[in-house]
Amino acid sequence: MEIEFRDSLAASASETTAGQFVLVSKVNKDRIDLIRAECIEVRGKTSSYLRKLIETTELSLPLDALALRSNLSSEWGAFMTQHLMRVHAHLNRPSEDVVAYTAWRYDTLTA
Repeated sequence: MEIEFRDSLAASASETTAGQFVLVSKVNKDRIDLIRAECIEVRGKTSSYLRKLIETTELSLPLDALALRSNLSSEWGAFMTQHLMRVHAHLNRPSEDVVAYTAWRYDTLTA
């Protein structure tokens, strides 16, 4: 998985048999909103494409992640989870309060 971050946005691309599965998310306070999901063929460098994609999706509205996840294969659902885990790592939130930190991570993974 390749991933790029800019401010509150993250864009990732994962290789599948159908092309690149691209996800874009936006951190909104304690939520991580999925704002774009598509399977495409990326021409050129994936990281360059992801940077350009972040610039053009700044004002997008969130998708219904639960409905989307229920209609995806388990492989693509795993890419969504991996994307969120990488966003968690990038945010580097304090984890001294283990209960609050675990609750936040669980909330973002199940929302």
